[in-house]
Amino acid sequence: MYCTKCGTRIDDAAGFCGACGMPVFRNLTPEKLAALEARRQAFAASQKRICPRCKAEAKKDARFCVVCGSALETRRTEGLCQSCGAPKKPGERFCSCCGSRLNER
Repeated sequence: MYCTKCGTRIDDAAGFCGACGMPVFRNLTPEKLAALEARRQAFAASQKRICPRCKAEAKKDARFCVVCGSALETRRTEGLCQSCGAPKKPGERFCSCCGSRLNER
């Protein structure tokens, strides 16, 4: 079996991935796995920084575009799970979608 978050091979009896700590999903149908992957890809795409002026991709922590010098817009991800991008619900300590531990700030 492989971890749905990081792809590491894990033991069939394991409850969590030893590499990333992701809970093991048992009886995961192909449809649910595809939905999880689609959500993960959408979240990864939302983390890319794109210059609003020249459309160049920038580093995640950059404040200005290295191509044209324009200020980069900041995206708010406070209300999202850092692993899959699902919206956080008040009081949750773990993501209801992927099971990842949520940062409490």
